[in-house]
Amino acid sequence: RAAAFRAASPRRLAPRRKILLKVCTRRGIGRAILICFTMPSTDNDAFAKTLGFEALESRFGYARARAVARPEFLNGLGIAHGGFLFSLADFALALAANTDERSAVSASSSINYIAPCPAGRAVTAEARVVFADQKTALFDVRIFGESPDAPYAVFQARAVFKRPR
Repeated sequence: RAAAFRAASPRRLAPRRKILLKVCTRRGIGRAILICFTMPSTDNDAFAKTLGFEALESRFGYARARAVARPEFLNGLGIAHGGFLFSLADFALALAANTDERSAVSASSSINYIAPCPAGRAVTAEARVVFADQKTALFDVRIFGESPDAPYAVFQARAVFKRPR
């Protein structure tokens, strides 16, 4: 029986959560069973680590992430590169979508750039779920500096939940 509760994939290095279940028999005698399973995680996101992304808050349907527009992330005009802002928004989406028992991947996304992000600015991406069911979820992500009311960009994405193995 213990083999049935092992992590689905040995390749996955996500942290494990433990749950203690009390199983009762017909005679009322209980046995405690410790079940370990792998939770989806963005802890192994090498790209986000390379870019210095920091997870500030994460729960299903909501997440905040932060990064700094360092000199290596600037375009030829001296402002934050659109790909940097897009990647930060996608990371916030991953944090908001991968916080329960399911794993999610981005299936489609788009971004609208509203204002330039200056060099050296701390940038926050705030993701919120707009719709979710068992198979998919839609998210809005605002990318801003000091105030959420003055965004640099708005990102929309659809995440698809992978079937457990």
